[in-house]
This record gives sequence, structure tokens and C-alpha cells, in this order.
Amino acid sequence: MRSKMLRYPIHLYIIILIILITPIKVPLTEEGVLAEAAEGEYLIGLRRRDETVVNLLERSGLKVVRWMDGIGVLLVRVEAEVKISEVVKALERHPSIEYIEPNYIVKLQEGCLGPSLKTGMHAPIIPGGPAQQPNDPLYTSDPYTGRGQWNLRVIGMQEAWSLEEGSRRVRVAVVDTGVFYRHRDLQSSYMAGGYDWVNDDPDPDDDYGHGSWVAGIIAAETGNGYGVAGIARISIIAEKVLNNRGSGTIADLASGITHAADLGVDIINLSLGTDTYSSTLERAVTYAYEKGCLLVAAAGNRGTSTPHYPAAFEEVIAVASTYGEPEDVRAPYSNYGGWITLSAPGGWDQDRDGIPEAGEFWIISTDNKPDSFRLGTGTSASTPHVSGLAALIKSRHPQATSLEIRRVLEYTALDKGTPGRDDYYGYGRIDAYRALKQPLLTSVGGEGKVLKTYSETQLKPDILTITAAIATITALIGVHFIRRRI
Repeated sequence: MRSKMLRYPIHLYIIILIILITPIKVPLTEEGVLAEAAEGEYLIGLRRRDETVVNLLERSGLKVVRWMDGIGVLLVRVEAEVKISEVVKALERHPSIEYIEPNYIVKLQEGCLGPSLKTGMHAPIIPGGPAQQPNDPLYTSDPYTGRGQWNLRVIGMQEAWSLEEGSRRVRVAVVDTGVFYRHRDLQSSYMAGGYDWVNDDPDPDDDYGHGSWVAGIIAAETGNGYGVAGIARISIIAEKVLNNRGSGTIADLASGITHAADLGVDIINLSLGTDTYSSTLERAVTYAYEKGCLLVAAAGNRGTSTPHYPAAFEEVIAVASTYGEPEDVRAPYSNYGGWITLSAPGGWDQDRDGIPEAGEFWIISTDNKPDSFRLGTGTSASTPHVSGLAALIKSRHPQATSLEIRRVLEYTALDKGTPGRDDYYGYGRIDAYRALKQPLLTSVGGEGKVLKTYSETQLKPDILTITAAIATITALIGVHFIRRRI
């Protein structure tokens, strides 16, 4: 009797073999060119720890620069004159190596930050704190646009503060350019313990300004009669992964994420990203997610449906931008797609000249200089609104898991655009008051896992390859055989 495995013509098995062994191509940028990477640096993902891999690397002229033990990744640098293509072929044959990828560059998108505002303005402190209108001078108005912190008003922060102001026990990691922790509006919220992965030291100070701007949206001191108001009185930990030009690498970003997770933070804010898929970045995100962290990331500012990572990973809340008061709408630059989870105020430079003007919607927050505040726009600003609100929910419900917090954010978001979830607003624009009034949503069946919906063109390159392979095989020999194979 013939074997069941030979029930199909032999040429079909040859086709299957060709499809399954076809290599996955290196990801391209949106413009169709190879993604930018750190020269001579590669990331090697291991299936298991194996000292023979290190020996092989050294014999091949590669130096191990960093061992990311938690996610099983080696950062290596070419130290000698070697033919990298031949080295890669040798490494790919090693049974302990799962993948090799370039150490891709991660950058802040242009146009995030506008001008700084130097002020030492103080206002008389009003008894009762932030539950009433905050006495922070820039909350009501600012010298550039006259709108002040419209972004906090539009999501209902004044009403929300009457329910919860925050707890210092809740910790949010700002993975960014660092934090200027000596700023008067950030001193009380800053907690040591983060790291500077760019300069390899334990002082994650901010030499660019973006991370301090993000941190102030989350946790600037509210009700102190000075500067701006922040969303939550919680603790901020800084992981510096971008340099003084707003640029960094996947290796440093992955290290910042995993280090924050190891510190036991509750929320990780990622107001950065790349259009290039990285296996190392996905490993870092999965690692933090499985440690119980809520990850929140910027959707990107290109006005495209191209997935932006880490926001597009299913474990991450991807945040799009809105602008306007009292009714806010989608900001035209904001990325969109089936991978968008929520939206939040990000502002918009309506005449696109980089200068805040009367009537425009900019986000004002803390800067990386004393008595200085910064205006900016983008999904970089939208993201910390979600992180800050998540921190308030965690403060109100200390035992809440990351998935329970996510469910509350999604369930209470103000529906905008097409009724129901859509590609531009996700589940809607966050509503702080509704979120804090909402009891936790816990399923009887357990935690489960959040899944995002993707169209075929939005999937990462390796999934597209596998999907195409499975589709081809299914068409040739039927679903039954594929199920047996899987």
C-alpha cells in the first residue's frame, strides 16, 4: 500500500520544498530602499544560549559588544577585514542561531519639537490642588498660541483629577532621549534606576529635549503654581536610548525596554519608532509584555498606513493623534491602519511652518533646561497622554493587570470617525473621566491575549512570506495536508 504522504504528484512536494526554504528578504523602508543601520553592527538571535556561538563569532572576526541575556540576543561588531556575506552564511548554519539582522537605526520623526519658552512664572497656590482648575500658569494659556494645555482639558482631566491624582508607587518608564530630572516640574516625579544606553552610564540625562517633553505630559507636578500640569502624580524612570540628535539603534531600544521591564515598571512609554520590522525589537516587546508591563507607542507622523514599530506589534497600544477644542479630530499627519488602538491629543502645526501661532494647537510641556518649557506636536505627544491615563487607572486599581487597564482604556474611549473601531482613531480618543469611573473589566475565562487586526499589506515581511507560502500550498493540495504539517 502506498504511503499517504505520496498521495500527491511528486512535483507538488518539490514546489512545497522550494517555498518553505525560500529565504526571507531584508526589510525595506517605505521608499523601497534598504533600511539604515549602524555600520558594521549586527544582532544575532539565539534559540538557546551556546558558548560555541561566541567562539565561532570570534574566529569569524566579530566581537560581542553586548549580551542581552533576557531575550537571547547578541550585539556584535565587525572587528577585522571580513567578507560579511561569507560570515553570515557560516552563522546561519549554526543550529543555535535563529536569525541575523542589521542593527537598524531608530530616529525621532522630524517636526516633533518646536520652540522653547523660558519662564519663571508662578501663580498663587489654590487650596484643593488639581481637583479644581490647576493653578499652573501655562495650563490656561501660553504666549505663543493662547490655548495653554487644551490637550488636558479636551480629555477631561479636571473632572478626572476629582477621582484620582495618582500614586508614586506606580512607575512609568520613558524610553526616549532621557529626562532632565533637575527641572522644577519633574523633580518630584523622577525616580533613579534607569540607564543611559547611548553613553553606557547610569545617568539618563536628556541632551536633546524630547524625553523631558514627553515626561512632563505624563507627570509634571500639578497644582504647584508653576509651569505646566501633568496628567498623573506618579514616578518616572528614564531609559536613554536616543542621542543628542534624536537618533539611536534597535540594540539600545531593546536594551532600554528589557531593562525597564526588569526594574518592574508598570508602563513603558515609547514615543519613537521605525518603519522597519526587527526580530530583536519584537523579542524585547514580548519580554516586557510577559513581565506584565503595559507598552504604549507612537503610531508615527507620516500620514500613512505603513506599520510603525513597536506600535504595530500586537502587544503594544498604538496611539494616533488628534487636535482641536472642544471637539478634536484626527491630525492629518497621523498614521492609520488596522493596527491603531487608541487616539489622543497630539496637536497640529496647521500652516506647517514650525512656529506656534495664535489659535494653533500645540502641546506644551517641560524642556531639558531649567525654567524652560517646550512646544511640539505629533504622535510622540499623544502617546504619553495614554501612558499617563493608564498610570491613573493603575493608581486607582493597584491590582489591575496590564490587560485589564488596556480594556478599560479601549472600552471608555470616546468613539470618533466611523461608528465603532476604525483605522484612524482605533477604539476612539481617550476619555480620562470615563476611564476612572469605569470598574475593571475582567473576563471569567482568564487574561487571554490582545490581538490586532491586520490587512495583508500591513503584516511584517516574514509573516507575509509564510502567509503566501501557506496560501500557495493550500491551493495546490488542500487544507487537510497543511493542518497535518502544522
